[in-house]
Amino acid sequence: MKVYLSKIVVVSLIFICSLLIPSYAKEIYKWVDKDGLVHFTDNPSSIPEEKKDEAIIIGEISDGSDEEVETLEAAPAQSEEEDLEESSEEERKEEAIRQFWRSRALEIEAEERMILEEIEITKKLMSAKKGEVDFLLINGYFADYSILELRNLQDYLKGLQDQLSLFKEEKAQLKDEARRAGVPPGYLRP
Repeated sequence: MKVYLSKIVVVSLIFICSLLIPSYAKEIYKWVDKDGLVHFTDNPSSIPEEKKDEAIIIGEISDGSDEEVETLEAAPAQSEEEDLEESSEEERKEEAIRQFWRSRALEIEAEERMILEEIEITKKLMSAKKGEVDFLLINGYFADYSILELRNLQDYLKGLQDQLSLFKEEKAQLKDEARRAGVPPGYLRP
């Protein structure tokens, strides 16, 4: 029981002593002068009268010193207008990058569409030429020239299909190049 009471007395004395210690915590003020120099101080009287309305409290210190600390910011404080100009400049650069990659992707897609259209036209021509060859052979006419044209159309179709496969490789290369350049995948979409 004595040990318990002595612990209570010790804890109570520590608590009372902590209440008697004076607090030296002071508020820290921040303000910017006309040259863009940022000042920090814990003494509000050191702030010029014209800057007292602009000074903001940023925290507290507990060492009790009244010294003023000055630091330079990396750049002077910017106005909202300058911030908007910077953000709009960044947006323009971003849009230019997006347009560059999108235009490259669109060029490939346009060429690919042209090849696909040419393939469809060639298939229709082949179908018509095959009908012509069949008609000539059934009716006993000379069809060597028409057969030669049909073979040429078949070779042309094969060349178009080879070109089409090259566009798929070109698309894959563009995606890989864009990925290596750090361009988001959405930039390649129309």
